Amino acid sequence: MSIWTLAIADNHAGSPYGLSKPCYLHRPFKKEGVYKDWTATKLYLHNRLRQQGMDFANAIKKAIKDLPKIDYCYIVSDTVEGSKDKEGGAELLTTDMSKQEDMAVDVLDDILTEVGRPKVWGVRGTRFHVTAKGGRESDDGVYDRLPNMQGYDDVMFVENAGLIWKLQHFVGRSSTFQGKQTHVVKQLIQNTLGVAMEKEHDADVLLFGHVHYCVGASFPMSHKRGYTLPCLKLRGESYGRQYNDFYDVGLLFWKQDKEGAPLQEYSVKVKIAYTKPRLWKG
Repeated sequence: MSIWTLAIADNHAGSPYGLSKPCYLHRPFKKEGVYKDWTATKLYLHNRLRQQGMDFANAIKKAIKDLPKIDYCYIVSDTVEGSKDKEGGAELLTTDMSKQEDMAVDVLDDILTEVGRPKVWGVRGTRFHVTAKGGRESDDGVYDRLPNMQGYDDVMFVENAGLIWKLQHFVGRSSTFQGKQTHVVKQLIQNTLGVAMEKEHDADVLLFGHVHYCVGASFPMSHKRGYTLPCLKLRGESYGRQYNDFYDVGLLFWKQDKEGAPLQEYSVKVKIAYTKPRLWKG
């Protein structure tokens, strides 16, 4: 019987570009009266972002319906967007971290239910996003409420189906196309050295989030491979201005024919997230 494993990363609930259920994407309340131009513009922007968010949520819902029944799921954070204090909460659906946690729980619970309620493990994300006021970890508040959650930590080693998986949110990034696998290879070597120094478990598969692009690296003559995972957040904010960089939106999942068998990898590409810039004609 086949064994299926799913990885989820960077859904950033609370951002209008992140993944949230449509019920959280209602239009802003519109008062009676005449608006100044800047107010009308702001309302239009918020409504446009909310419509984009609804389209994104529906696209994800449609995509996961075709997934097989999943046995194991790894969530590699950031589950929420954060309060963005430095930006004054700009471009957030809400600055209330408890509400963002509710949004993350609802959308992740829907995904996990749709794919068969697998066993789930998670790691914490970037402190800028997931640390609420007072030092509380928003990821903890999300993970404590997800179904079939087996455990979570800053970094995790999990053994399933004859393979050891290392889960870690942060990984270095490169702005050059040819350098994106380099940081994954460095992590493969670091794990090899960590094993020799008796500081780490000997991982077969290493999973990372954070960078919002999906690449893989391996040493074919060894058993190790590593991936940076696609995100579940549309281009926007600073990412919307970086068309010179990779940006991948979707999911990765793997099949094993039996316990200990080699992995066969598959991807879910959310097509709504892959749009070309407008072509202007003179």
